[in-house]
Amino acid sequence: MVTMQFLIEKDAIIDPLTRVSSVIDSGPTIPILSQVLIVSNSEGIRLWGSNIDMEASERIVDVDVSTEGKFVCSAQLLLEYCRRQRNGSRLSFFRSNRDLVVENIDTSVAGTPPEANGDASEDFKNAFTETLLDPDDFPYLKVGDDEWALQFDIDRFALRSILKRTEHAMGLNEPRMYLNSTLLEVSNTSVRAVTTDSHRLAISETQLDKEIGDAFFRHRAVLPRKTALELSKVLGSLTSRVTVKIKNTHIQVSTPYYSFTSKLLEGAFPDWRAAVPGDLELAFRANREELANGLRTVGILGMSQRDPNKGRIAAKVDVSSGRLDIRADIVQKKVEHTMNVEENVEKHVFQINYRYLLDALDAMPDCENVDVYLRDTQSACHVKFPEDESTSFLVMLLKDN
Repeated sequence: MVTMQFLIEKDAIIDPLTRVSSVIDSGPTIPILSQVLIVSNSEGIRLWGSNIDMEASERIVDVDVSTEGKFVCSAQLLLEYCRRQRNGSRLSFFRSNRDLVVENIDTSVAGTPPEANGDASEDFKNAFTETLLDPDDFPYLKVGDDEWALQFDIDRFALRSILKRTEHAMGLNEPRMYLNSTLLEVSNTSVRAVTTDSHRLAISETQLDKEIGDAFFRHRAVLPRKTALELSKVLGSLTSRVTVKIKNTHIQVSTPYYSFTSKLLEGAFPDWRAAVPGDLELAFRANREELANGLRTVGILGMSQRDPNKGRIAAKVDVSSGRLDIRADIVQKKVEHTMNVEENVEKHVFQINYRYLLDALDAMPDCENVDVYLRDTQSACHVKFPEDESTSFLVMLLKDN
């Protein structure tokens, strides 16, 4: 008995299926968590993906639905099958008892599938069949019945930009969970992203087109690392402005067709403002790309995958008489790079993890110059960009041995 059937082009389903499948963990211990839910009705179809902590869904209207219903199937297998079909292929989906059958119904579509080696005009037809799990077991993310505390619209590129610029400063497996997270601070005129792994701090801000609340309005939400990275990735593939909704336990980012919802991290993010010193002086201004290349040269010492110092090389920076020297020495190996800078002090010598400073420079590829501020040579340096004051970084200095 056929309980569901619809017809859709590969080009219409491949991007939504990719976005929804992206939140699904690879190799989950519970089989249903590897599945994508597809629901069809008179308005089209909607795809759902979930990993219990995050959920994504997307509606597709460019589809011919002949029978309403729902089913779950392996997200990985379905995505791989769809990718292997020719562009322009029409795919038929129907459920017969407990089996899903997806069939490429075109037998003479121009183009060659990735695995085909024969003539491009050769007929190509195949089908994908899977025994299904119960769609009623799909783990929808429960967000509760309480109202969203905050809602605002924002340009997707602006939101993605502040997430991308700060993601490198998140911790990976820190025992203090807030070090593996991104803080979103929303005021009545702006949204700010803040990350720290206790060795560095990244801050990036974007302005809202429309004010929300009064001048004293403030709201904070702490995004888990996976949420921040997934949101940054999916924002790059959407095609419209997004609506952001936040409550104490969840965040939701949506368009008219796509929706992404995630749990928030419990607990308070530390007072990052207390870590930013206010009495720093400009030590030097340098060309961003040239300084980055100098740091990459220093990184040559850690290119060996087995090098225990990989990523932790201390670069000694000497600023004097309009020149900046970057040097690194590790066990009879030495690298040095010299460049011109605009100095603002007579002389400064300090040590810094080259990777941390390089990450900050690489986060701002559109800026030509970089300003480095110092209080002393033992605490931290503040990295700013004269062409874009919305983003800055704080990097702890290393003690001179």
